[in-house]
Amino acid sequence: MKTRITPLMLAILAVSSSNVVADDDLTINGFLSAGVGALSTDEIAVNGYDEDPGFKQDTVLGLQVSKHIQGKFSLTGQLVARGSDDFDMEAAWAYATYEHSDETSVRFGRLRAPFFYYSDFLEVGYAYNWIRPPTEVYRIGFSSIDGVDVTHQLYFGDIDASVQLYYGRFNEDLTIGGTDYDFDLTQFAGVVFNASMDPFALRLSYHRAALSSTSLSATAAALNDDFIVDDDVTTFMESAFIYDDGDNQVVIELTALDHDTASLTDDIAYLIHYARRMDQFTPHLTYAYEEDDVESGTTGLLQQAAGLENEYASYIAGLRYDIETNVALKIEAQYRDEKTRSAADGEDGFLYSAAVDMIF
Repeated sequence: MKTRITPLMLAILAVSSSNVVADDDLTINGFLSAGVGALSTDEIAVNGYDEDPGFKQDTVLGLQVSKHIQGKFSLTGQLVARGSDDFDMEAAWAYATYEHSDETSVRFGRLRAPFFYYSDFLEVGYAYNWIRPPTEVYRIGFSSIDGVDVTHQLYFGDIDASVQLYYGRFNEDLTIGGTDYDFDLTQFAGVVFNASMDPFALRLSYHRAALSSTSLSATAAALNDDFIVDDDVTTFMESAFIYDDGDNQVVIELTALDHDTASLTDDIAYLIHYARRMDQFTPHLTYAYEEDDVESGTTGLLQQAAGLENEYASYIAGLRYDIETNVALKIEAQYRDEKTRSAADGEDGFLYSAAVDMIF
């Protein structure tokens, strides 16, 4: 009987089974993605690539250190250097864990924001089939928050489930349209529900925060008060359905963003992914879609004038080849259809890319 390898199992393997250094209290692990890509035309925009081959955009190096302190306490840190950020080292994780019981744990510090199905292993390319998760869906400009979360495991017969509650804050600059703006997300809270019964799994999540931005407000003040960003509620909802029988994998993920401020457009996005495992080879196909929803009336016209309306679709065909237990080679072709870009007719073209993903 074939063992079903799930993304969660791969993620656990990536961060806990192959140790550079290990003793009873300390483990050090790592992962690396080294990628290259090029566009068929500079008229489209995908992940920072252009017509000349680029080697930085999909290259990521990460190191994780875990240390058991005493009793029920442990510490975890993860440092990540991304080529897209000129390999500046960032602390993606830096938290303490208190294991209250076998079913309940509490973490506090810098945590991965649990927006998506692949959020916990977003940087570990080995854990999924793509070279990068489709940016139509995986489009939020940050992946970590500072705060606390509580996770409780639940069991209902053959169903394994968990509920995660978190609360925190994000206060850093984000880049929008090539410009950096300060973002302060306070009262940042959410709930994530996971359930699985082989070969099916389900994930539902809801996230809410109060958003403020002095620099974005200053830029938008000339439009009207709807564009001011001052303690405006922003929400994000996500659902994912997974079927994985060991040979076939289907992932369907849907998301929706809603902002009280008109400086950021509401949107919907989804992806449909199918992969077929054939020994060391895994061919896969994906369709991903994102559409902004501009406001009605004068505010909507101003949003369009500011270039805030976009509609994108991608068709992705790829092949994964598992060279060794911990090393995978991937090649991928992505057809990008920019139906609308910055409120104008978009272009279309291809991104061709390849990568080697490994864990150690």
